[in-house]
Amino acid sequence: MYNSRYFNIALLLFGAIGGAGCAFVLQVFLARILTAEEFGVYTSTLALTMLLSPIAHFGLGQFLLKESYKKTGQYKNIIKPLQACLFSTFGITILVFIVCSILLQDNILFVVLMSGHILSQVCFEIMVSLFQINKNSLNLSILQGIHHMLRLFLAIAALYIFDIEGLVLAGLAYFLVGLILLCALSYYATHEFSRVKGKEKLSNGSSLEWKKREIIKGALPYGLSTLAYFIYFQSDIFMIESLDSSYSAGIYSTAFTIMTALYLFPAIVFDRYFLPHFHRLSYENNKNLYNIYLKSTLILFSVGVAIALCIHSTGDLIITYMFGEKYSAAAKYLDILSIGVPMMLTTFCAGALLATKDNAKYKLYVMILAAASNVALNLYYIPTYSATAAAWSTVISQIILAVGFAIFVWKDVFKNEE
Repeated sequence: MYNSRYFNIALLLFGAIGGAGCAFVLQVFLARILTAEEFGVYTSTLALTMLLSPIAHFGLGQFLLKESYKKTGQYKNIIKPLQACLFSTFGITILVFIVCSILLQDNILFVVLMSGHILSQVCFEIMVSLFQINKNSLNLSILQGIHHMLRLFLAIAALYIFDIEGLVLAGLAYFLVGLILLCALSYYATHEFSRVKGKEKLSNGSSLEWKKREIIKGALPYGLSTLAYFIYFQSDIFMIESLDSSYSAGIYSTAFTIMTALYLFPAIVFDRYFLPHFHRLSYENNKNLYNIYLKSTLILFSVGVAIALCIHSTGDLIITYMFGEKYSAAAKYLDILSIGVPMMLTTFCAGALLATKDNAKYKLYVMILAAASNVALNLYYIPTYSATAAAWSTVISQIILAVGFAIFVWKDVFKNEE
């Protein structure tokens, strides 16, 4: 039963639905108890943590996953040097985040607390890769939902039990979840690798011994691709606050929150479930992978068109009902962002395919182009057109991403397929 494809997908979707639901409710909860200005500060700081998180884990989890299929049974030899890489990149990232945040706004306690989100993202990415390698769909499903559930529970408890209010309430929830995930990762990693110690032990003179430089070089395309993704997808809020105002950032954030929740589902399906299978099929059966890509792209684009039409017709009601009348101005941003949904959905399958074998560099090229376009357009147009410019910049970068991914998938992943 646990090996059933549909059962595993159902498990992951269950975790995704629970997690996405709790994440969305948390954003609505915070939007209602914070002022629009405070919500703008919170979302821009959250966006900065998401921008820096890829630097902290630097794609090491994805690299570990790829190596587990490339060198079956030998990936555990990479763990010790990988830990050293993680410690160094994480420390540097936390320092950069705190310095940048303090320079941009003066709530030092909130900034320190929100640094816990970078910790939680690092632990989350590594645990996801370990669960994928060990084909542990149940634990992966639980992990997908539990950290969002914990944040929501802690935020509600902080307000109604401990009477903590404002930005500190939000920061405390993220900080505590970071500590909890760190403890969970430490326990799982210790238990997992002590269990297999001696079974797959390699000699010290083995040519498979990993050096830090080799790991960084192998993980570099994954880390930079993830960073570029968050630059074009998350930087909007941060730049709106910096170039316009916290109020505008808060209003735009409500529309952005809805789109983030929407994209969480295909991300779970392709990045958490299909990605390990794509790695395996890329070495075993490229024709089957080709058929999966064609069918998935057609389905994703069709679903995206339907979703875009639905949002276009009900955007006002969604914003007002979920976030309240004070955020009603966000409906026009939601309408613009919905235009990019069909193209954006197709990138999840194509992006997963470009993570296989040595194709990550092509994914990186497109991500950098999309990120650079988004930042350039925002810098030029946000001072004049505010959040409207950010919404259109996001749509344009999504089109660049979708077209670029498709070109490289056909050109390099399936270059021998007809």
